[in-house]
Amino acid sequence: MAEDDATFRTRIHQAIAWLERNPERQRRQQNGLWYSPSPIDNPRIAVMFPGHGAQYPAMLCAHERHIPVVRSWFYELSQIYGQGIHPCPLRHLPIKGETDAERQHLQSIYALEGGGVHGMIGSVALYHALRLAGIEADILCGYSNGENAAMIASGVAAYRSITDLFERIAGIATAGQGGLSRGEIPLGATLSVTFAEPDRLHDALANIALDLDLVASNSPFNFVLYGAFDAIQAARPLLEAKGAIVLPLPNDRSYHTPHFAPELPSMREVLDQIPFQKGRLPVFSCSALTTLPGDNPKALRSMATQQYVTPVRFRESIDLLSDKGINLFIDVGPRGQLAAMARETLPSGSAMVVECDRRDQDGWYVMMAALAQLHVAGFSPKPENWFQPANVALKGDRLLSSLTADVSPTYGCRTETVKSFSCIL
Repeated sequence: MAEDDATFRTRIHQAIAWLERNPERQRRQQNGLWYSPSPIDNPRIAVMFPGHGAQYPAMLCAHERHIPVVRSWFYELSQIYGQGIHPCPLRHLPIKGETDAERQHLQSIYALEGGGVHGMIGSVALYHALRLAGIEADILCGYSNGENAAMIASGVAAYRSITDLFERIAGIATAGQGGLSRGEIPLGATLSVTFAEPDRLHDALANIALDLDLVASNSPFNFVLYGAFDAIQAARPLLEAKGAIVLPLPNDRSYHTPHFAPELPSMREVLDQIPFQKGRLPVFSCSALTTLPGDNPKALRSMATQQYVTPVRFRESIDLLSDKGINLFIDVGPRGQLAAMARETLPSGSAMVVECDRRDQDGWYVMMAALAQLHVAGFSPKPENWFQPANVALKGDRLLSSLTADVSPTYGCRTETVKSFSCIL
């Protein structure tokens, strides 16, 4: 992949020279090229959907410009949110948070009721882009709120239309607000804790007499903790003294801890209104560490409700899926965080991990790089299908068939140029 023909030819010659010097290497990425002498044996794909926090200002603008189905999803979302429901500036220019107005915008972006919904729909849109390109998964994996996105994508949650879908999502997003307003759910703070060596959290917390809850086990090196403001403030220097890199996260809710239990009846009430069924693909829950029982709606609702008071066990989920034969993990979320955590978790060379977006790179380049890596793995991506009507390319998908086609991009305030890249498969 390159910006022009001359650069492409230069990189090809560099890659050939490298291969001649290193013929024993099986798969390699170098300077915009991916190559391998053989495809993956018996490839099995898990598509990973991230949770709240994956969204960021101006996310997926390049994808939206180039891929019609992504554009259609955000168009539908803009129709709902354009009516004054949870306004969110997520689709506009990058926001630095240097002024009071920009800081308010950032709070909206990281609020579950605003940006969180955009992040969820963004991952569903990228998943459909992959499907249209001919990449089909064997199982879907949901991290936190990504479990809801995975149920949408798999058809486990049987929504009647796009409007019905967004109404249900709004219900899930706002279900926890009642408990907060009544003071039943305490507000606190969350920390990302990273160690240079694996599995250090237990030892680090052994002599820290503070009330802290594990929110997520992301990799052998990274964990998320929740606690009251005072407890988190006191824990930070203690953890840093034990060698941890500690970063505060923009989340004051007690999701995935026992503190959220008073709001479970409200969550269950919302979930009871969603018709569940056996989906097209199984959905693996990173909280329950098993596949959701799509053929048992009552049990599914119970598991989907319980995840809000159960830690996210992403690291353990990746290990389990790998043990079941999954050898290709695709992150369809904005930012690409799950891909990074999966790479930290999996033994080197045991599986291939691909992301569709990264905040620190041009999004279109990352998406095309994903197709290039899938081609090297033995698949035959067909991005030309992106320009067919979605309901023709994927017949029988109710949500895709109800998307509005041939729409203009929704990022009207974004003026940056999106680069084009050539990708030869």
